[in-house]
Amino acid sequence: MSKYTFANLLNGETSGKMSLETFMDYLKKEHSEENLEFWLEAVKYREEAGKFFKCQDLWIKKSDENNRTSYQMTPLSSFSPNLPETTEISSDLKAKFGETLESILKNYIVPGSDKEIGVPASVSKKLIEEVRTKKNYNPDILKQSMDVAYENMKNNSFLSYTKAMK
Repeated sequence: MSKYTFANLLNGETSGKMSLETFMDYLKKEHSEENLEFWLEAVKYREEAGKFFKCQDLWIKKSDENNRTSYQMTPLSSFSPNLPETTEISSDLKAKFGETLESILKNYIVPGSDKEIGVPASVSKKLIEEVRTKKNYNPDILKQSMDVAYENMKNNSFLSYTKAMK
């Protein structure tokens, strides 16, 4: 591949010094791994919870025969085509989803958290309200924050990473 893109990196279409693992190592050395860590945790949550909620698209983690990890946007309809608009979720599963989202909030979204990502206050406030007040655990509530983290990585971290890798 002659041209590396951020999407290629996240989709596992790169290897060697331009792999997702190398990118994470670089971010850790630069003390700026929080956006990628948040994004990966959000992808994992969307993948797990997306099986139970009617939502837009999901980033699905995949591994190829060489054990390389990739993330691909997949419409929920192809992931779980017969899911009704509302699905009854057990209280244990709902509690698990709530705990996972609360952990994501505490680590990355709540103002002043150790790994706070740079999302606008309106986005973080809305996400916190959805989880803590409305008990909304639909994976779609993470979309705006994921988009911000993605753009931050693409426009900042990835650019400095590609320069450092040359």
